[in-house]
Amino acid sequence: MRVHRGKFYECEHCQKQLRTKLSWHQHLSIHTGKYPIYCQTCNKGFHDRSALNEHKNKHEGNKCYICKHCDKKYAHKASLRIHLRQHTRKHPFNCKKCGKGFDKAQLFTDHMRVHQGKFYECKHCTQQFRAKVSWRHHVLKHTGKYKFYCQVCNRGFGARYLLRRHEILHKRLYVCEFCGRRYTHPNSLKNHLPQHTGEYPFNCKKCGKGFTKRKRFKDHMRVHEGRLYKCEHCDKQFRNHATLSEHLIKHTGKYPY
Repeated sequence: MRVHRGKFYECEHCQKQLRTKLSWHQHLSIHTGKYPIYCQTCNKGFHDRSALNEHKNKHEGNKCYICKHCDKKYAHKASLRIHLRQHTRKHPFNCKKCGKGFDKAQLFTDHMRVHQGKFYECKHCTQQFRAKVSWRHHVLKHTGKYKFYCQVCNRGFGARYLLRRHEILHKRLYVCEFCGRRYTHPNSLKNHLPQHTGEYPFNCKKCGKGFTKRKRFKDHMRVHEGRLYKCEHCDKQFRNHATLSEHLIKHTGKYPY
């Protein structure tokens, strides 16, 4: 009933308003860094074990969620849901002026401010920002009032999750045996290794070129087969679907994200 009365739970750190007490409580963890459970690999915090188990898929290289449109795989269900919007173009927040879609309310609000000619201005150097989060992090560079610091390099951060993300860079868990390059995730190392071994999971039998991703391999094969992605507006042809999508914006004015 708080929502019907126009009342929300407001974060004391960033003034963000949440509809439920549970979402407000979970949001506070971003600022305080206090979670009930943590990932033993990267020390990232979570509110429940199901979210932690899904997160572990990323470290173990398990991509259980597959896109039915392009066969792209994801370790998280949320990542797949966001990816699907590139195909369906259905977003929870849409701009009526230009048709651009957004997945988060704050991004949508920041976008509407641009149409209105409103920006977030830094009082220290008058630099302007479209997004509130970019403005907030910029101001910290002037004030130096960071809440969290890295114990290794003493770099400051405005939020605990940014510090935890940075700390992973110092760990670099997966090391290439050929060149010593380090990666935080096994998939990153897996995609890197073919540069040394020449062994790719997808290989073109016509020209011998190798690929680490199925989507790029399929786009490559279309070139050999003479099947390109054709623009329905001007008949221009493209080798991959991503380039075609960017081109279509010139005709429709609608962004796929």
